[in-house]
Amino acid sequence: MVFYAYVKHLTNNRTSRYVITFASRAVADEWWRAVSTSTTGFANGIQRVDAQFYTHETHLAHAPDSLITAGVATQFLGKVFFTSLNDLNMNLRGLNIIPPLDHLLTTLAGTPLPKFFHSVEMVKELLYTENGEEWELA
Repeated sequence: MVFYAYVKHLTNNRTSRYVITFASRAVADEWWRAVSTSTTGFANGIQRVDAQFYTHETHLAHAPDSLITAGVATQFLGKVFFTSLNDLNMNLRGLNIIPPLDHLLTTLAGTPLPKFFHSVEMVKELLYTENGEEWELA
C-alpha cells in the first residue's frame, strides 16, 4: 500500500512544499535511512519530524533531488515521487491532502469499520493488490 508524507522548507511556508508518495511504508523508511546516512549535505539538510512529516533546508538539500543526486537515494527513483504543493498560488494547483491511512489500516488489523463504511464488501471494493486482485480480509 502506498505511503504518503509531507516535506516543507524549514524556514518558510511559501516555497518547496511537497507530498512524497512512497511505494510502501518500508520504502519510506529505507529512503530515510539512505538520505540520513549519506555523506552529502542531504544528511544534515533533511530532517524527519515523524514518519509522515519532514523538513528540508534547500540551500543544503532539496528533498526531491535526493532521487537524482549520486550518493544519496538514486536507487529509489522508481519507488518514490514528489508532488509540488502549489496551493498558495491557486492558479497552478489545488490543495493536495494526504489520504487518511488509519481507517483502512485499523480495519485490516481487525478493529470495527469506520461509520462511513457500510460493510466489509464496501472496503473490499476499495482494496486491490498491484495485480488487481482483491485483498482477503479476515
